[in-house]
This record gives sequence, C-alpha cells and structure tokens, in this order.
Amino acid sequence: MLPKRIIDLGSDNESLSLYETSQDIGLYAALSYCWGKSSTFLKTTQSSLKIFKNHIPWEKLPRTLQDAIVITRKIGLKFIWIDRLCIIQDSRSDWEIEATKMGQYYRNAFITIGASSSPDSQSGIFTNRPKISQPKELRFSTSDGVLYSIVAQRRGAALWPSPIWQLGPLSERAWTFQEHALSARMIHFTDAEIIWECRSEMLSEDGHPIRDNSHGLIKGLQQELEQDPENGWRLFVRSYSERSLTFLDDKLPAISGIAAHFQQQTGFHYVVGLWKETLMFDLVWVSWGWEELDKPPGTVEAPSWSWASIHGGVAFDVEMITKGIPIETHCTIEDIQCNVSGENPFGLVKNGRIEVTGPLLEVELEFNGDLNDFGIPSFTLTREDIRAPLFFPDTSLERIEIEDGNGLKYWTVQRTSKLPVPFQAKVWCLWCLTAGEEPSEMQTLLEKDVVKLHGIVLAKSTLFLDTYHRIGAVAAKTTSLLNVAGIMKISIT
Repeated sequence: MLPKRIIDLGSDNESLSLYETSQDIGLYAALSYCWGKSSTFLKTTQSSLKIFKNHIPWEKLPRTLQDAIVITRKIGLKFIWIDRLCIIQDSRSDWEIEATKMGQYYRNAFITIGASSSPDSQSGIFTNRPKISQPKELRFSTSDGVLYSIVAQRRGAALWPSPIWQLGPLSERAWTFQEHALSARMIHFTDAEIIWECRSEMLSEDGHPIRDNSHGLIKGLQQELEQDPENGWRLFVRSYSERSLTFLDDKLPAISGIAAHFQQQTGFHYVVGLWKETLMFDLVWVSWGWEELDKPPGTVEAPSWSWASIHGGVAFDVEMITKGIPIETHCTIEDIQCNVSGENPFGLVKNGRIEVTGPLLEVELEFNGDLNDFGIPSFTLTREDIRAPLFFPDTSLERIEIEDGNGLKYWTVQRTSKLPVPFQAKVWCLWCLTAGEEPSEMQTLLEKDVVKLHGIVLAKSTLFLDTYHRIGAVAAKTTSLLNVAGIMKISIT
C-alpha cells in the first residue's frame, strides 16, 4: 500500500506532483539521506501543500532529491517517498502521525535509495569517485595470442573494507538507522562504489566481500527477531544510541519505527525505549559515549531510568554476561507509569515513574577533582568496612542543595554537563541482578575477579519528594553487598 502522500514522478521533470493517496496499491522507492543544516531548501508546509499537489518545481529541489528521482525513474518506478516533501513540516500533528508510520513506509518500499556519502541535501548522490576507487580496464593476452580484458578497481591498504554502516555520513545519523534496518532492500551510493543489501545478500559493486556482511542491518533485524528478540533490541539500541541527532527530542521518535515493528512481532509492551517484559534486566545500562560535557542534560524528556534520557552511546550489563549463565534478579517492578507526549505512542514521553521493591544500600559518592585519561571526572563509591563497588556515572555529576515541602534543605546529586568541583554526597545502590559466573583462565591468570552483582545508583530527586532519580550504574565482584542492603519500595523518576 502506498504511503499517505507520495511523489508522483509524472512523465518528466515538469510534471512532478505530490499525490495524496487513498488506500492505493503500488510500488515505490524511499529515500534515506542527510538533510544537512540548511532550512531554506524546498519542503512541504501547510501553505505549499496545495501548490505541490499541482506541481513540484524541479529546479528548486535540492540536488540529492533530484538524483534520487533520476534513480527511481531508471529503476522503472513511478513513485518515491521523501520525508521533507511527503510530511507537512510545520504541522506538529501531521509530523507525529506520520512519524509513527515511517518504519512501515520504509518496510513497504520496493527499494530504499541510500545517499550514503552525501552529508546534506545539496551534495547529491552522483559524486566524483576518488581516483583510487575509479575502475580501470586492463588488457592482456594468453600464450597462444588470445586477447582478454578485465575491469579492476584498486582498494586501500586496509585489511578489511569497512562495514556498510560505517561508510559515510548517512551511517552517523540517528534517523537513518531505522530507515536502513527496516528496508526490504537498499542501494547504498557510497563515495567509492554502489552496494546492494537485502534480507539475504550484501554485495559490493565489484564482488569484494564486505566485513560482517552477515550482520548487515536489514538481515540482522530479521535474524534477531527470529532468534533472540530480547537481546536483539539491546544490540540495536547500542548501535543506535551512538548516532547523532540535530534535535535531541527526536531520540525516541527516530527509533519508533523499529520499536513498533518489534512490538508487532513479539507482543512486548513498550516502555520509553525499553520493554516491560525485560525491564528488570535492562534498567542496568551503562553510558559509554559520554557526550554530556558539551550538551546540556535534561533536554530529552525521558525518565532518568531510561537510556533515552542521556546523549551518547549505551550498553546493557546483560550483554556482558556469558550466554547460558543463570541470572538471579533481586528487584520487583511494582508499577510503571508513563505519559506519552503527542500522537506517537513510541515517541516523546513527558514523564515516567517506576515503583521498585529491592535491596537498597546507602553509600558515599565522592569526587576529589581527578580526571581519567579521557578527561572524564573520576567518581568513587565508598562505605566503611566494605569493598568499594565499581561506579559508572551516566554523565558528569554535581552536588546541589534543594528544599523540601517543609522548608528543610538537603544535598543531593544530579546530572550536569559541567566539570564538577570536589564534593561528597549520600547516594544509594539498588542491586538489580546477580550472574553466577566463574573467572576464565585468563582472568584467573591475571588475578581478575568476575563482576557478579549489577545495579544502578540513585540520588534523591530534585523534583519530587520521596522519589529518586538515576545517576549511574554500579557493579561489584562479590555478592556480600547484598547482605548489608535493606529491602525497600521506592519510586524512580
């Protein structure tokens, strides 16, 4: 079925128009590309919608869109879906409704055209290849005088070609992640060659093998859904979370298409980038991208316990536990409350709260002014007579003074984008799960213990009384810390 709006290519460049469909059936292409920073390029607005339904001016289209139309015609298709023309850009309601369908639009497209090497709308898809990538015809003859010719292409000295998702600007953008993964088939126009990808194959233009082609996004999504959907979602979040966004509020909407597809296939219940059925495991995510020092926190409206509340890459502790090792959970999720903002049930969330019962351990958080080799503040957790657990802060942290409803002041800790000044403050470790692993031979040789106890670190909320918010993850090499923790029921926002 065709999308709500589609570009009708007409018979030539003078007959382009925006067609509003009505349950129409047809084949179409979709374009995956980087918009770039310019906001002056042609796009559909409430005022231009009626004009474009009659005629879209070819000469005002950005070069990348023009090239995509040329490719679509060469393939033999009559329609192409391009977001900036098929979604009303100054209508919040239309954008939210269409954002919920974007995954479906790419999944139903006959083919997706990937402008992989184009950093913006004006760069175009048809670019000059680097000299080293230009194919050449080589002639030779056999000993009996028969002439032959072959076409060959030089490659760099790298031992392996880069994976497809690392070949250009398109692979760095968050929105294009789901456009790629959900497509049935895709042509990647890179700066060196054209690459074909579908659910069964991933072929370069010259037949050279592509590293990790068995883990291409299109094939990978299908495999994970069939084999291990729970861990598959974690893998996709890990890859997606390190990509960049122009508008930070798009963090959940930009993966909403994959979320909708996962829900349809698994029947799981979506909770702010996580799933109700695996929430107790997936609360224990670790921030490793750490981009907060140059981005203000709090600009993404997501609860602190969701990975979507921070900017930068994340990974889940469960991924690090050897498959097949028994995992014991120590917490119970009593209640989940989330308020979605807008029309997209997988999109923006105004606020969210979970009620958890589990072992809570009060510890001291300290920052003495030291930075590690990467320029990141080194925070430590301590408690008298107890071996210090490992602490992984979500962002840089600061101590602030707040006032409760009775006028009493107290100190708490919150995320920040600034380098902190030295401080000490009380925080709490919520122990979520234990994995009963034994040290490997190498770990035994190096006298390294296996991390067994996993949890999250909480501080008193700055917004609501008697609630907590997350500030990091925690791990310990011994389960003895469970023995000194008290079982409590708490609210986390």
